[in-house]
Amino acid sequence: MKIYKYPLTVHGEQEIRLKLFETLCVMNQNNTPVLYAMVDDDLPEQTLSVSVVFTGEEANLLGKYYVGTLQLIGASLATYVLHVFAKIKSWTTR
Repeated sequence: MKIYKYPLTVHGEQEIRLKLFETLCVMNQNNTPVLYAMVDDDLPEQTLSVSVVFTGEEANLLGKYYVGTLQLIGASLATYVLHVFAKIKSWTTR
């Protein structure tokens, strides 16, 4: 197994293709949200659906699990708090 990082969009939905064993955490790296995940090349490839939402924002998170919270500093030096949720959307079999 290996640990990889996946840059995330600052807001909204995105999909990541990976051979996921476990999501580990999210962090701020150079003011970019990054998801860290443990992957296993022996597993089938999966699509991970990731939602990034701001505090107080309405969001449909049904079926998703909490990954983590991080802070970013915007251009006006305002601090933004982001919350990341995910779910396995699909996987391929060998």
